[in-house]
Amino acid sequence: MMTRLLIGIMLLTAYGASHAAEPLTRDRDGVFVGNRLEQTAALKSGQTVTITGVASLAGSLTITADGRECRVACRKLLKAPDRQEAESYAHLISVEVVTAPDGLTIDLRAPAKAPWSGTGNSARLELQIAVPEKCAIKIATAYFDIAAVGPFSEFVVNESLSKVSVENVDGATEIKVSNRPLAVKGLRGKVVLVNRYSDITMEDIDTGEETGLISNDNGEVDITRYRGGLDLRTSYDRIVARQLFLTGGRNRVKNVSGPVALSFDSLTAGKLRITNEYGPVTLDILGRVDARFVCREADGGKTVAEHMTMEPTVVYDNRLEFVTGDQTAEVRVTTTGDGDIIINGPDR
Repeated sequence: MMTRLLIGIMLLTAYGASHAAEPLTRDRDGVFVGNRLEQTAALKSGQTVTITGVASLAGSLTITADGRECRVACRKLLKAPDRQEAESYAHLISVEVVTAPDGLTIDLRAPAKAPWSGTGNSARLELQIAVPEKCAIKIATAYFDIAAVGPFSEFVVNESLSKVSVENVDGATEIKVSNRPLAVKGLRGKVVLVNRYSDITMEDIDTGEETGLISNDNGEVDITRYRGGLDLRTSYDRIVARQLFLTGGRNRVKNVSGPVALSFDSLTAGKLRITNEYGPVTLDILGRVDARFVCREADGGKTVAEHMTMEPTVVYDNRLEFVTGDQTAEVRVTTTGDGDIIINGPDR
């Protein structure tokens, strides 16, 4: 009987310890902040880290490729009228690191219907994750801002509603966001970027033999240094690209209502088709030009091509075709609703 009683007391003590209130401190903004909690798990270069989280939980993910294992540090920030309620929120949020066949899963858990939603209360989870170099990262969280610096072997973000910044991926990159800015830098390999209602910024991209797919429904696309194939579409904002070197035979840039301005260090290879319904198209070629151009401007618009040696082959009121150099590239430009076509060569 005494043995059973002692076992019962030990179990109750263990249960109480595992469910003890998390220490919180209150900052000057009235937010209760939990201690920094850390976990480590074995992980090798080349393995996959999958991060999942419920839509009721928001926060930030900072991911770096500078570790020999996986290190996860998290901190909870709770806005509540008193400490007791903040502690109850903290108890409902957890981070679980689980071994998976191909690496690790980091599961960000909270009630599907958060008790802090719809009021002045809130809960936020901040995570810092370090992984070995050249791991694959796959993220499915709706309301976590993401800032990641590789090198990674793959980077995938599914349907985020927060801002995303990713650098240094040597492999496939596929990111889909809405409403918040998307910025990428130093990508090598297949690229698929989708945004709705905000901007896409790209720098130092090389898709190799792949064609990069860039889609933005209502936002700006800004590109600096891009090499490879390109299929770019946006609406109602501008497209600006500098230092382009396009390869392949099916490059496309399409806008609905906004200016398109593309700058090439040289234009000697690839085929490019540009369409813009209600905006101008400007092409600046800073180096050698070897191309055939086919330009069709909207009624009332004009096409101006200058600063290069050229031979017109077709000249009509709304159409100009000409060739220059060895004609190893081909460019077709069409404006259908409103907008001029301006082409500037290197002889300026």
